Amino acid sequence: MSLQKISLFLLDDFIAVFMAEQTNNQEDIDNLSDVINWQNTPIRGEKTLEHENDTNSLTLVLKEINQRINTQNKLADCDISIIYAHNCLDWLEMAINLLSKKYKCHNLQISKWTDLADYATVNQRIELPNPLTVQWIKDNILPITFVNERLQLHKQVLHEQEVLFAKQKQAQQQAFQSDLEQAQSNYNNETAKLDEEKEKLLKELKDIRMQLATVQAPSLESLVSYLPAIFKDFWNIIPPAELSIIAGKIDTPNIPSPYRSPSNQAVLTKKRQFVKLDNLDQQQIISFCHQLCQQYSLQIHHEFKSIIEEIG
Repeated sequence: MSLQKISLFLLDDFIAVFMAEQTNNQEDIDNLSDVINWQNTPIRGEKTLEHENDTNSLTLVLKEINQRINTQNKLADCDISIIYAHNCLDWLEMAINLLSKKYKCHNLQISKWTDLADYATVNQRIELPNPLTVQWIKDNILPITFVNERLQLHKQVLHEQEVLFAKQKQAQQQAFQSDLEQAQSNYNNETAKLDEEKEKLLKELKDIRMQLATVQAPSLESLVSYLPAIFKDFWNIIPPAELSIIAGKIDTPNIPSPYRSPSNQAVLTKKRQFVKLDNLDQQQIISFCHQLCQQYSLQIHHEFKSIIEEIG
């Protein structure tokens, strides 16, 4: 049984909800871009709800979603993606608390609106409309909200192709005994076709993994380990609870108070550890640092300054 997928958009001016279920139709699976068929879910009969900065709007929206799902488990069997604007950080915390405690939903994926909107506009070479429309969100943002789901579907299709390859190889080997020349010819043709299809799927799989690395934030463990060494007096500027919200994580790191900055020797040690990380892990942390610097007055430790500025 697939989980009911819901995308909840907490944006500056309005709240929007989309629902969909993953299809099991093979024809849809072959066309991977259409695997998830999103539909706008009306709120009080409208495509969106203009919240006017009233948090009661969020309570109303979640209540309507729960009533629409209408199961004994409330929203426990739902996979919910929350996409939030920077001005809605408080709303994000409220949504997480309500969904996890009141509506029993723990299958949550958190994404920043600016990350998804920037990715869509840059990679598809389109402009962000003003005013923002439900159709634009459906066409350009929703296809990348459940990247993990699309990645799993690519793996599934690739596995089915490999199984088909194995079966046809066995059939060709059996035919080889009765008609060597014909079987060899058929085998070569079929193998070339399957190899071409497999290479195509592997390339698509690689592209999806790159998308996943773009929209995913570093792990909370990595952030807690390196940010205090990268920035001076980090915890006194961005407390642990605020960091977990910015990073889209539910858990809050347990940092003893009062917060103390690491020594110069500790900073040097973390720098040596950082440069040994994979390039992808480094880039994720550095991208996160750049986002923080745009929102907070942070000072980079001298030892990390060249690394952050060079890669950025």
